[in-house]
Amino acid sequence: MIVMDKYPGPSYLPTDDGREVVPILPVKRDFFLGQSACTRKQFPLMASYAITVHKSQSITVDKMVTDLSERDFQTGLSYVAVSRVKMLDGLMIDAPFERASLHYEKLPDGVLMKVRDQDR
Repeated sequence: MIVMDKYPGPSYLPTDDGREVVPILPVKRDFFLGQSACTRKQFPLMASYAITVHKSQSITVDKMVTDLSERDFQTGLSYVAVSRVKMLDGLMIDAPFERASLHYEKLPDGVLMKVRDQDR
């Protein structure tokens, strides 16, 4: 599913602000390469821009798609990811996630060392 600002065709579901959500279905193409018959199946999409959460630190964006379904391998990555957008309606979370995966019962060792250093 994708939101397309200038799509004139039928939509699947409108968003709260009236934009249309459109399903993107795979397309099958048959063609010849020399004497060989070939078939290609692909989604009719254009390449987009992606960066890692680490590289996104210090930038602000209008819209973002992120996946929080895996537990952070480093404390705070999910927070950094979702805090890059100017407004929450510009954030799309790509997959279901467990809220518990955003909470840490025990602070990681690196954070504990930093807190101890600051207390000295």
